[in-house]
Amino acid sequence: GPGDLARPTPCRRWDVALLLVHLEDAVGAFTEAATGEVPVHPVGSGIAGSAVPHPRALAVAARALPDLWRTASLRALGLGAGTADDVTVGGAPLGAAVLVGAAALELAVHADDLGAALDGPRLQDALALELWPVARALVRTGDRAGRFDAPLEVLPGSAPRDVLRAHLGRRAG
Repeated sequence: GPGDLARPTPCRRWDVALLLVHLEDAVGAFTEAATGEVPVHPVGSGIAGSAVPHPRALAVAARALPDLWRTASLRALGLGAGTADDVTVGGAPLGAAVLVGAAALELAVHADDLGAALDGPRLQDALALELWPVARALVRTGDRAGRFDAPLEVLPGSAPRDVLRAHLGRRAG
């Protein structure tokens, strides 16, 4: 509800409102990517003053992504019109499989952030295990500036979800 928008999230610079705006932008970009092209805007552009999306509308759009990407995959196999082998992101080609992995990581981790902020559902270990190779490939030391906090240490034997969170600069929880 409106009273929850100022609650802090594990993304230490963002409250719930800003996280929802970011998620709307991300879902929009991943939706565009299913068509084969995503324009890139400077980091942080258009977010600060954006209206907060309604969480239900955001959830509907996010749930539509797998079907959009299945259709794009069929096109890539020559079973539909057009191709989706690569997606053009800011004018540069990017493999569709990389982008789908990035989308899964982005949405799952930010859903976990919302769960932490709002005392809701949290990331499950099975999904964290599947996302771990994606996170290691996409979030490396040189990629962190402006996007992720430094990785945190985890104790041996920590739950997979806590290992993933720590890699992305989030505390266990």
